[in-house]
Amino acid sequence: MRERPASRRVQLSPLAVPAATPVLRRTAKSSMRRLVAAGELI
Repeated sequence: MRERPASRRVQLSPLAVPAATPVLRRTAKSSMRRLVAAGELI
């Protein structure tokens, strides 16, 4: 249930890619870690 707001961020991220690329890289790494953790729980 908590992954849905993250998906909303993914939809908004393409608009901010050229403006905040390094920030997106950090969020991408953190999001990938969360997805991996969720995958292990499932």
